[in-house]
Amino acid sequence: MIIHVVHYNSRYANLAEAASKADGLAVLGGFIGKLITIPGFNVRHLLPDSLDRFYRYSGSLTTPPCFQTVSWTLFNDSIRVSRRQLAALEDTLKTEHNKLLSKNFRAPQLLHGRNVLASFHTGSTARSMYSLY
Repeated sequence: MIIHVVHYNSRYANLAEAASKADGLAVLGGFIGKLITIPGFNVRHLLPDSLDRFYRYSGSLTTPPCFQTVSWTLFNDSIRVSRRQLAALEDTLKTEHNKLLSKNFRAPQLLHGRNVLASFHTGSTARSMYSLY
């Protein structure tokens, strides 16, 4: 399971405007692993301790209309969340009609020629951002 947090570029008035711009959106994501206590829902606590090992690629939003304007960052290290904490987070997240989010995921997509970069050495090259695909 992956959690992600969508951010928009502050040069734009709002998320809707930023979504249509090439530099409009950035997403931070992390894999959810096993238990750790998260005090509240400070976004920093939803990220792994080490932020220097990550993958990055240009992609899209995971919800329609799936704008291709997102700089994705997916951290290598898992974060740990208990079932109770995940349930509390799910209870907090609502749709625009104030209903609980349900089945709000998108199936993995093909790369379509995108480059996936790693911030750490993968054994394939000696650059500061290592190309995986």
